[in-house]
Formats: sequence, structure tokens, C-alpha cells
Amino acid sequence: MADIHSRLAIPLDSFDEYHVYDESSVDLTEDHQKLIRVMKKKFDSGKNFFLYLHYEKIHTGIMNSVLKIFTNYSKEYFEKKKTNEERYDKLFCEAENYLQKILDEVKFQDLLNHTLVLIISDHGISVGEKFGERAYGAFCYDYTIRTFGALVSPDFSCKEITQQIRHVDFLPTILDYLHIEIDDNYQVMDGQSLLPIINGKKISEKIAYTETANPLSDNKPPKKPNTSSVRTSEWKLIFNEYNGTKELYDLRNDHNEEKNLINTGLEIEEKLWNELIKLKKF
Repeated sequence: MADIHSRLAIPLDSFDEYHVYDESSVDLTEDHQKLIRVMKKKFDSGKNFFLYLHYEKIHTGIMNSVLKIFTNYSKEYFEKKKTNEERYDKLFCEAENYLQKILDEVKFQDLLNHTLVLIISDHGISVGEKFGERAYGAFCYDYTIRTFGALVSPDFSCKEITQQIRHVDFLPTILDYLHIEIDDNYQVMDGQSLLPIINGKKISEKIAYTETANPLSDNKPPKKPNTSSVRTSEWKLIFNEYNGTKELYDLRNDHNEEKNLINTGLEIEEKLWNELIKLKKF
């Protein structure tokens, strides 16, 4: 079962049941708690279940108070970074309250000891760090492409994974955890299971690839991505296809990506560029 704000959000053909909600007329916390209780009944009758819950209020709040009011070049937005931070903090706090109530319901229904819970966000957001991006969707800097993920299971001890992992790693991890074999008749997945690192073993760090479509001066994004990046936990290379420029950042010592080290003779530049070419298949 899935409960989402739009049919465009995720592929729905494999769900037995899905609901598309109108955020302006529903209480997401209450509705999602009800769906957890529905799943509890299925579980009590001996059935396994998969439930996808989509929380949309951060996006809606940013859309109404930022995207519809400012452009990527509105100086008044970038000059009020503290106001932007406070706006986002308020929306994020509301999301935390929602999540706490959802997890409380999972616990109350005695499902936590029998359920794998994955909590993710699709991307971060700008609060005015770089002129030219008032929210997201224009650049590939860390304030938008870095985000959090939490995997909750009675089989996992509390642990923070500090090495770089990617969204594409979550599906192989879930399949590995549930002992579901990957069907070789389908396209090979890009991700790798994180169970070894969760269990204290080392796994090789993979390149993280990101792309977006910078609208430039026009407020309408282009039909094809024109900005892309490859990232390790220490370095990032950005390629701006719309003007042919590149950026290279030492993420260990330049967290805000302010000092572009492109064309300074660093070996990592060629290595990351080759990775980008391979992934984009120029």
C-alpha cells in the first residue's frame, strides 16, 4: 500500500492499493496512523506487508513561501539567510513531530520488533548559500544533494555510518536483509547492500552520481539535465554542461565548496572526470 501526494511521485503498478491525498484537506499524521493499524491487522492475519508513506509538507511549505515568490536571482532572498533558515527549521520541526508520532504508532502496534523501517528524504535544500539557487534543482552542491537516512530494525544496534552511501544502496540492503534473491533476468541494480557495514565490516566506497536541470535565467527547467557531479567522501567534481565549466572541491577542508580547485594539477580531477564520463556515457 502507498499513500502519496501525486501519482507522479513513484511507480504505482506494483502496489495492491494506493491513495493519492489532497494535503490541504487531510491530517497526514492521523491518516498515516490509520494505515499502520490497517497493516497491523494484515500482519496479525499472517500476511507480510509493505507500506509507503509520503510526507510532503516541507516541499509544500517551500513551494508556497519560496518557489512561488522568489526566483533563483531574487537578491532579497539571498540577503535574508537567517529568515530562510528559520522558515526551513520550522517546517523541519513539523516533519520531526510527524515522524515521532508515526514511530510511536509503530511501537504501540507492536510492529517494531517485526518490521524494517526506512526513513529517507530525497534531497536537501538551499537557504541562500549560493546565489542562483533559492531552493533546489539548479546546482549539485552538498547542501542539496546530501541528506539523511535511518534504517530501524531490532537486529541493528545504534550506529552512525560515516562513509558515503547512496540512495541506490537502500534497495539491495532491504533485499539482503529479507533474504530475497535478486532476479538476474532484470537490469543489474546500481547499489550495493549495506548489511556488511551495518554489521561492522568494511565495504568499498562507491562513487555517488547526481544530476539536475539548471533553469539558468529562465524559470522553466530544461527538458534534459545540464548539471551533474560525481562525489566521494573526500572530493567532488561538478560539470556545468550549459557553459562547459567544471568545479572541483576538497570536501574535507572546504565543506561549503567555496574554493574551486579545477585545473590546479590534482590527480583526483582526471580520475573523477573519467568516472563522470563513464556514468553519463558522453
